[in-house]
Amino acid sequence: MLVELLIILGITYGGNILKELLNIPIPGIMVGMTMLFIFLKTGILKLKRIEKTGDFLLVNMTIFFLPATVKLIDYIEVLKADFFKILLLLIITTVIVMIVTSKVVHYIIVWKEKK
Repeated sequence: MLVELLIILGITYGGNILKELLNIPIPGIMVGMTMLFIFLKTGILKLKRIEKTGDFLLVNMTIFFLPATVKLIDYIEVLKADFFKILLLLIITTVIVMIVTSKVVHYIIVWKEKK
């Protein structure tokens, strides 16, 4: 499992390096995850090489959100002052994400059925 974790972290770190070298305006983690996707899709990296660690990370994903959630305490005054604006923004963006996600999933299903 340690080797699997090192593979995932290595690809992620490679994405950070690539982002800096090419001055890409997106986060390095996104470059790394895109690289991981490409490696898996092309067969350069087999899923069975990282499957156990990937499953573990997915099951325990909530742990990674704890620091950001705790950090919200520092901004409690801002949250109190603009609570309804923030709530409205959260509702609107959630609806937009749901609509876009459903459209993309529908497009992929139709595209796969045509193949």
